[in-house]
Amino acid sequence: MLKKGGIEVEPVAVSERPRNPFFKILGGVFVALFFTGLRLGVDAV
Repeated sequence: MLKKGGIEVEPVAVSERPRNPFFKILGGVFVALFFTGLRLGVDAV
């Protein structure tokens, strides 16, 4: 949950808001890196 001005906002709603493709690409890359890091972290353990 992301908090904006004391209001909890769903990450899905945030990701759907920008219609600029740049944000979608940036979000996709961020998610891919996040899951890759998560997988590497699990493998390290």
